[in-house]
Amino acid sequence: STEEPDATVRGKLGVQEYLRLQATVKQHLLSASQAKKNLTSSTLLSKDAFCKFFHLSYDNTFAEKFYGYVARHSGHKASEDSIPCQSLVFAVGSLIKGAAGARATALFHLFSDGKDDMSKEATTAMFSTLLTTYFLLGWYDFRMGAGSRAPMPTTKSPEVPASNANPSGAEESPKGGEKEAKADEGEYTVAQQFKDQQEAAKKRAAEAAVERNYMELATVDSMQGSQIGHLVDGVNADWTESPNLTLDKFHSWVSKSSASLIDVLRSFVYQACLVAPDAEVEYPRHLTLRPRVTAESSILSTADVLQLSLANERLQHDWELTYSSARDGLSFNRLVHGIMGYSGPTLFVIRNSAGDVFGAYAGCPWKESNQFQGDGSCFLYTLKPHFRLLQPLTTSYAENHYMYLNTRGYQVEHGLGFGGKEGDLRIWLSAGFDDCRVQSFGHSYDYGKLCTPKPGTSRELDLDSVEVWGLGGPSAMSSRERHRKDDAKMFDDMKSLKESTKRALVEDAFNQEMFLSKNFQHRQSAEGGSIQ
Repeated sequence: STEEPDATVRGKLGVQEYLRLQATVKQHLLSASQAKKNLTSSTLLSKDAFCKFFHLSYDNTFAEKFYGYVARHSGHKASEDSIPCQSLVFAVGSLIKGAAGARATALFHLFSDGKDDMSKEATTAMFSTLLTTYFLLGWYDFRMGAGSRAPMPTTKSPEVPASNANPSGAEESPKGGEKEAKADEGEYTVAQQFKDQQEAAKKRAAEAAVERNYMELATVDSMQGSQIGHLVDGVNADWTESPNLTLDKFHSWVSKSSASLIDVLRSFVYQACLVAPDAEVEYPRHLTLRPRVTAESSILSTADVLQLSLANERLQHDWELTYSSARDGLSFNRLVHGIMGYSGPTLFVIRNSAGDVFGAYAGCPWKESNQFQGDGSCFLYTLKPHFRLLQPLTTSYAENHYMYLNTRGYQVEHGLGFGGKEGDLRIWLSAGFDDCRVQSFGHSYDYGKLCTPKPGTSRELDLDSVEVWGLGGPSAMSSRERHRKDDAKMFDDMKSLKESTKRALVEDAFNQEMFLSKNFQHRQSAEGGSIQ
């Protein structure tokens, strides 16, 4: 873009400096070698301009952390009022470029002030900031073709001048006098009227988008402090010797349970700097995408959804609710009805009476079988009391025992499950939900406790609620609808066949009766009897 930025956006930067900085960061994202030619170490950037350049006013703590990280990268102090622009470019590069391990280290040092460990409070702040940033990214709209970045919401709604207010919500149009004048002059054509209507529609859409952003900020409050404690506790679940999070623990946890967490800032920087898409720039295909949840969950919070989607990129798509015990009743038949024919992956979310939340990701479509199914894309997880992923085992010992569904076979239990072996599954939802079980070990997934068993038992599951989310998009939903239509047609055909068979049997019985009656009469006549 060559347009001159507004002064409130530029902060203390001059026009040319702002454009050059934006262009340089953009070039660094695409080619680091080109960035070195455009900035010198004497080009300075004020703290105020830094925050405004990256649209960080919504989270002052993060702005301070980010600024301090860039300052340390160049040997400066976070208390200084300005930093070299060149340091910004290459510090940002360390967060978004290179191997995953190096980016994880850079992200950790950003929030730990350069130390190799951080307190639980600092860990909570890191999760809160990353989930908030992820929630506010808006990359979903860009992916769907919106093209431009939505404005970052603020904490205060802008005042609407009385002269521009339109409380009725009616479509705005040119003032009557102007319209009549134009009509008199023959200038107010149908095309002009259509153009005015389009402009009014665009204005309403823009106002609705801003209002939606303000509403989303209320959701951000749900991702603070105690509301995300179970996610923070998951990082230290396997290490009890110290409450502090070390760099080694963070590396281990990210690689096992939250591979996309380190990509949040990369998506944020791309969005902040690659503002105006053009034909010559190919956007990275690996950017973290915020999922769009199409229904309200009775089990998951917004932070839970975001953390699950950061755990695996396969969950960064539309979430369609195919079954919910809160909506459809606690019915196994309805659960099966919701997943059969669905051609995409599904996510099971289970809550027991103690409030523990856990579940499984099924990477393959479900089908009726007396054999196990699925592949290495499946995994188990526990969300509450702490978050953790249990990855699939890919050894021959696992025997591909990832998914199981049988409601028709003889001499086997009817139900749905994950892992383990027949009769002894890792998660087992029995047909009727009356004999559900869960255990900490099995043939196909990592060892780990999923939930607290029913009191007085070692593995019985006291089921409270279940949800199943489809992640296959519109094509998978269309496939399910076709499956249901085929089932309905087959049912109608069977019903028609049954009715026609019944009619045939009735007619056959009538014919037999007539035949036997006539045969009896003929026998009596042959024996000399008389027929009255």
